This record gives sequence, C-alpha cells and structure tokens, in this order.
Amino acid sequence: MMRPRVLVVDDVAGVRDGLRTFLQRKGYEVETAADALGAVRWIKRKSFECALVDMDLSPDAEMGMNGLDVVALLRIHQPGTRAILISASADTALTRLALRRGAVARLEKPVDLAVLVGLLQHLAPPHEDTPGGNGAELLPAGPDRRP
Repeated sequence: MMRPRVLVVDDVAGVRDGLRTFLQRKGYEVETAADALGAVRWIKRKSFECALVDMDLSPDAEMGMNGLDVVALLRIHQPGTRAILISASADTALTRLALRRGAVARLEKPVDLAVLVGLLQHLAPPHEDTPGGNGAELLPAGPDRRP
C-alpha cells in the first residue's frame, strides 16, 4: 500500500525535522522545505495528499512569499492537496484568509501532535482502517471557539 505523502514547510529546522520524524513514524511519506522556494520545487516534482505550511516563513529573498502564498500555489498546481496552515497567531481573520487561499484547516503553534494526527488521519489516512476524528479548526471557521 502506498503511504500518503505530506509536505512540511517551515523555516525552523527543529520544527520541520521534528514533524518529519513524527509523521514518518505514523506511516506518512514526508518531504520538507525550509522556505517558499523549496516548497515550489517540491510542488513541481511530486504530488502530496496534504501539506503543513507555516504562515510565518522567513522572508524569501528570491520569492518574497509567506505561507498563505504557498497555500495558494498548492491550490493552483495541486488542487487535490489538502493544505493545513500552521500559525502562532489565533487571529480569526487569518483563518478566513487561509480559507480563501485554499487551506482546509489551521493549527496553532505549538502544534498539538494528537490533533495533527487526528486531522491527517481524517484527510489522508495512512491505512484504510484508520479512524478519523480530530480537534483541529476545520475551515470555514466562525468565531474563535477554543475551550
């Protein structure tokens, strides 16, 4: 059985590598990119079921793009890829903007790994018998509904 592919885009090496290792252990094939340019290179080479994209990518000298731009490019070039925006901000306006750009969910940093796994199992299960269920903010989202 082919493992679902996930693209992780984050400019912080520890976050990027930690997510890669964690997701590989959960049965996913994972590629990583440190910036928007790296993400674009992967988008052109390989298809992905899901992409985890950090909103606040360090300014990319060549492209000047942030995470929302990467999400928009995924929507154009890989419309079947489910983009999940990761952000340290709880801003509901950001959530609405992410939806318009093509994201299906937004997770706050630090990412709750149990919530991430539940969301990925729902969107791209690594095995056919994997149950869904998650605590992520699926879009469209209304007012902030954190407990």
